[in-house]
Amino acid sequence: MGWEKYAAVLTRTTSEFTTKWSCRKGDYLLWFRRKLMAPANDEPQILDLWSTLNGTSVIMTNRWQDFPPWFDLHPTEVTSRLMGWMKSRIERRDYPEEPIDGPNIWRAKGGDRIVWVGPPRVDQTCVDGVLGILDCRAAVAVLGDHPDGLLAFMEFQQSQSGVALGSAGLRAERSLGMPHVFDTDWQLG
Repeated sequence: MGWEKYAAVLTRTTSEFTTKWSCRKGDYLLWFRRKLMAPANDEPQILDLWSTLNGTSVIMTNRWQDFPPWFDLHPTEVTSRLMGWMKSRIERRDYPEEPIDGPNIWRAKGGDRIVWVGPPRVDQTCVDGVLGILDCRAAVAVLGDHPDGLLAFMEFQQSQSGVALGSAGLRAERSLGMPHVFDTDWQLG
């Protein structure tokens, strides 16, 4: 069985992309990346894992207009269509001194996958524990707003249900096969 099983929860990024996931306690987000030119049976690397609480929201976007107020781009993080926007900001010296970083920020490159797993719920489509899959065909910023503050993602307690959900996320990522895009650098635009 391939990716078709997960079609109801699969989203592919494009330029001018934004989506938001509203998470609950017991949900996890897994960030996967595969190696360029790796054999088809090569396992993806898990770059990071977030466990969430009720009220956690995650925005995935490559549109600067949709960034939360606490996030901004450094000039080295833009290309193409965002160059004009950044040029005027450089002239005004209106940008962070260095790229903003934190445990609630992922810079997903083209080729990466983000998988959201959690217990089934009435108001959210769920396929075998998978609530969402983001197949990055274009780079996005993955920005978490946690109800306990920006550094709250660091807490993680392993449980049997968490391990089972992680395994479900890995199966979902595997179902997509090798990525169609492999970006070497993370830049929006």
